[in-house]
Amino acid sequence: MYIAHGPASYILNEVIQKKKISKLNDYEQMIVAILTILFGILPDIDIALLTMTSTPAFAHHSVFTHSILFYLFLWLLLNLLLFILKKITNDKGRKIFNDQLINVIQISFIISTMSHLLLDILFSYSSLFLPIKQQVTILGGIIKTNYFAGYIFTPTFACELIIVLLFLLLVYKKYIKGKKVITDIIKTFIAISCIYLSFTIYMNLNTYNM
Repeated sequence: MYIAHGPASYILNEVIQKKKISKLNDYEQMIVAILTILFGILPDIDIALLTMTSTPAFAHHSVFTHSILFYLFLWLLLNLLLFILKKITNDKGRKIFNDQLINVIQISFIISTMSHLLLDILFSYSSLFLPIKQQVTILGGIIKTNYFAGYIFTPTFACELIIVLLFLLLVYKKYIKGKKVITDIIKTFIAISCIYLSFTIYMNLNTYNM
């Protein structure tokens, strides 16, 4: 996937931490939203890093930046940094970086990075458990990559459409003062995208793989 990682992490975080996020003020909710999207695209930073090495960028699913263990380590490091931050800030700083906000950020990090890794193995392969090099997938063994079709005709693209539209719907309803007709239009596009997903899966299974 290319563009859906940030939106997907935002959606999952809003669903899983709905009660906790609702207790934050508007400024804090915006901070969490931005960080969640950034955390969601964080694993793909390796694409930029690999351009400075001899490893081709398309092999980024096979390096440590797509390993669960790496992000568990980063999560522990993040917890340590936030703990230090709590200790060194004064009363004014504690009002900004309060325990409730810090806790939401901690959970947001693990939700966002794990959602990225899981989406990566939905239709493709990834070395999820590095240093074990065995690559894993969920549906990649059934719905194989179609090298003869453009990206827009793949199930991956259809899933990206659905995720991005759901993200736009949530953001529109939460932050934009709009009309019901816009919401209905987005919902219609989501329904069309779900139908399109079924179409791409059918075409993939009954053309290239045959």
